[in-house]
Amino acid sequence: MAPHERRGAWVLAGVCVAVTAAAALREGPGLPGALVALGVGVPVAAVVGTELLLARLLRARQAASTPLALAWDDVLRARTARDLVTVPLTVGAYLLLVITARAEEVGTIQDGLSLVLLVGLLVAAGASVLLDPRGHVRRRLWPQPPAPAVPAGLPGAAGAR
Repeated sequence: MAPHERRGAWVLAGVCVAVTAAAALREGPGLPGALVALGVGVPVAAVVGTELLLARLLRARQAASTPLALAWDDVLRARTARDLVTVPLTVGAYLLLVITARAEEVGTIQDGLSLVLLVGLLVAAGASVLLDPRGHVRRRLWPQPPAPAVPAGLPGAAGAR
């Protein structure tokens, strides 16, 4: 998986905790305690749970009879790892938007922060797509493309004169 995706889950969880804590400290009882607990606990739990599952996925034994089977196993593991990292990203983004919207309703933070965060999340998602995460997996598994096969008898073929 591309490193920015894994780090992004940690960063988003940290931002969610920071925004929740700032809103709770500024407003106090205006923000429901359950929402504060969710905004602090759930993103951290999602990231830690994902990291534990990723470690287990990477420790799992790879039984492959051919190099091609091993490569496919690696591709499937990479895809699963990327899907796992999507969970804390999605949870963190959703909670961040819910908390900022609620904090704006009670006047804890400036109006428009939810919109700024939403635009930031969309820009980050677009950047992730442009960085070609599937290509990253392919480049890591097969750094050099295989040499094209040249049929016998053509110029450049072994033994051709």
